[in-house]
Amino acid sequence: MTDKRFQHFPSGNNNITTILQPPVAAEAMQPSCPSSVTAMQKFMFEFGSDGNIHSVSFLGNLSHEDIRLMLESVRQELYADCGSAIYSYLKQNNMPYSSLKTEMIPLNNQEIMERARRFLQLCSPEDFDVRICRTDNYYAVMDQQVRTPDGGCEGCYYAVRKSADNGGFQYRIVGQTYACSRPDDTDHGYFAVRTGRDSQKFFNLDTKSGEPVFPSFGCIDIIGVLINIDSITTSGQAKKIAVK
Repeated sequence: MTDKRFQHFPSGNNNITTILQPPVAAEAMQPSCPSSVTAMQKFMFEFGSDGNIHSVSFLGNLSHEDIRLMLESVRQELYADCGSAIYSYLKQNNMPYSSLKTEMIPLNNQEIMERARRFLQLCSPEDFDVRICRTDNYYAVMDQQVRTPDGGCEGCYYAVRKSADNGGFQYRIVGQTYACSRPDDTDHGYFAVRTGRDSQKFFNLDTKSGEPVFPSFGCIDIIGVLINIDSITTSGQAKKIAVK
């Protein structure tokens, strides 16, 4: 028998698959531990790679520690499987949630690079996508790379967090855009660690231009960067966490 919790519903865009979850029964809607968040808020998690963003959103009542443990639980998952993994984590830990929805959003490399540029260089949260502006808590990672016609590559990494805090919102961003050219074998990148609050302009804690902080090739633990984003203020700290 088909599990209707994972029934696929058609959407307006045939390239986007949406999965809707029914509300959790009232008796199951208890947090796993005392939470500093007292009202149901909107949470959105996005995991991007290879031209797709895998998004999961829901209404919930989760503490910062709940979210940290949830992200740790999906750290080794394929990004395409993170939505199902988050759903399973919520169920297994009896966390309060409703209206859970997952989407796969296809984007071309130019669109992804533009998203990265906006996170790393634009002035304030008002420049962000409207979907982010309408979300109370937003957690996103991206690991994108494409080959260029000369045999080189272009791509980006980013970890972004928006969290509700004392009636406002706090922002933390760590990320990098980069390009490697061949046959002259040159790499160039732009790296930034940023913080902000509410609609105020972002403050750059650290920036680097030139040789990329995160290497163009290799294993980059960008979810690890997101989990530890509050402790990152320099490029060196970010590299120590991300590069394995």
